[in-house]
Amino acid sequence: MREMGDIKNELNHIGVNYKQEIRLRQIEKKQKYAKGVDAILKLSKEKDAVLDECGGFSEEKLDALMKRYEEATQRVGEALWHILV
Repeated sequence: MREMGDIKNELNHIGVNYKQEIRLRQIEKKQKYAKGVDAILKLSKEKDAVLDECGGFSEEKLDALMKRYEEATQRVGEALWHILV
């Protein structure tokens, strides 16, 4: 159960990172139309702040998390089978 709780927390972090990815795309759109050095610097700082919050999210980390989830659910299934038999 603890493993499933840990996985739930990591999935929540993925949701947060997804929202940050959307924010990055919005910033990039704004940068296309930004005029003036101040506006560009402000958007650049905003983008850097979002990237710092992401904490290195990657597709590989998501794959590893899904593998952990599958293994944990298999162990839970086996434990339930032993309880019921």
